[in-house]
Amino acid sequence: MDMKQIEQVIAILQAGSFNRAAQALYISQPNLSYSIKSLESELGYPIFERISTGVRLTDPGRRFLDYAQPVYQQFQLLQTICSKAGQSGQPTLSVSTSPLKFVSNVFIALYQEYAETGAVLTYREDTLLHIFENVESSMADLGIILFPSFQRKTWMKLARLKRLEYHKLSAEKPHVILGCHNPLYVRKPLFVSLEEMLPFPYIGCYPGLLDGCDEHSALAQHLYTQKRRGELTVSNRAMLYSLLEKTPAYSITSNNQNAYGKQPAYENILAIPIRDPGFSFEIGWIIRTDAEFSSLDSAFISALCATITPDGPEGKSCSGKSDVT
Repeated sequence: MDMKQIEQVIAILQAGSFNRAAQALYISQPNLSYSIKSLESELGYPIFERISTGVRLTDPGRRFLDYAQPVYQQFQLLQTICSKAGQSGQPTLSVSTSPLKFVSNVFIALYQEYAETGAVLTYREDTLLHIFENVESSMADLGIILFPSFQRKTWMKLARLKRLEYHKLSAEKPHVILGCHNPLYVRKPLFVSLEEMLPFPYIGCYPGLLDGCDEHSALAQHLYTQKRRGELTVSNRAMLYSLLEKTPAYSITSNNQNAYGKQPAYENILAIPIRDPGFSFEIGWIIRTDAEFSSLDSAFISALCATITPDGPEGKSCSGKSDVT
């Protein structure tokens, strides 16, 4: 058994098939299959079983991954630390973020500004929990997070447990986002109610994003009604917007007016504020309490503030004061 085989198991699980995993790993499918068979022979049990839609973990395979994945994450962390140690004098920035278009726009602009300086930049889109873990383990210098107001206590408690500082950037009104195949796209109403959206398919964007709301709230009742008709959840931003562009489906997320006031996040996608949603979204950033704030960290956060807050880089939300309570 070696680290490459553990990486292959994780890649197969993420891709859902040997063929797609082989493409992602830039190796042939026969070589990947042989490597996994060798690992299964060494372990004495199968890791995967084939199903109609691809593959899934066996029960022993799931237990194997429970132990192997943390080892692989620590190996990645070691590589990151060793890489940074060899980059003497080079500015570095590693960002782990919720899938937010304006964050990627800021990152691209920062790359263009620092491209000729030898800067080492890393950008990861991930789930909320993984963002916290990435920052805690030093795999990321900064984490940019989006969560609904009813989850705030949960994430602030986790920040304290992981010794992370949280800094609020903005509060966001929930929006329905939809594409040109939805009738509301042509009407372009100023507001829309959750009840008006019931005739259309709902896409859950990013697993767990709207979990934990009061079961008696309008949002909980709305989601429960939609899930009885079927359920589709995606964690990939490109897939979400592709579905919205090609179907009458909709999703619920934030839409910062300062970031997207002049230019929508995506063409052919409309964002409509929800009337009386009963909650809000919050955007902020996290950093380790013992971390040193680099010049690139500062430049990135200042650019974010200038993009999404009316006060700009000198606003209260960018003062550096922790908002963890």
